Amino acid sequence: MKRGVIFGVFDLIHVGHVKVLEKAKIYCDLLTVCVFSDRITRTYKHRTPIIPESDRVQMVNSLKFVDIAQLIDFRSPIDMKEMDIYFVSEKLKGKKLFMVPENRICDVIYLPYTKEISTTKVIKRCQNTHLSPPQSSEIAPPF
Repeated sequence: MKRGVIFGVFDLIHVGHVKVLEKAKIYCDLLTVCVFSDRITRTYKHRTPIIPESDRVQMVNSLKFVDIAQLIDFRSPIDMKEMDIYFVSEKLKGKKLFMVPENRICDVIYLPYTKEISTTKVIKRCQNTHLSPPQSSEIAPPF
């Protein structure tokens, strides 16, 4: 049985997340998704996720191609010795993969990054959208 793992924040789940997880599942029998805790995200991305960590894990776990979704924190690392495949975004190609132990040989598969959408782009789009509440004349009567 091939076991694969992928790490990410998975904040504001969008089609890019869905595509990468769906693609990862093609290569393995058991897909584990490690959702970074709020604390890890603040440390590495320098921002607090919008969606709370427990909700992000629950949403990722509800996807049909995800077998296990778990919260990952500095105090609760995953045992990478159990994994056969480590899925990584192609935008990290050539960088040191910090989650693979030196003594473990596992396949690393780089998955395509969805350039047209990202959580950062969604956040910026929301910040740039100036929505004002409807005027009373625009509200339809409740009947």
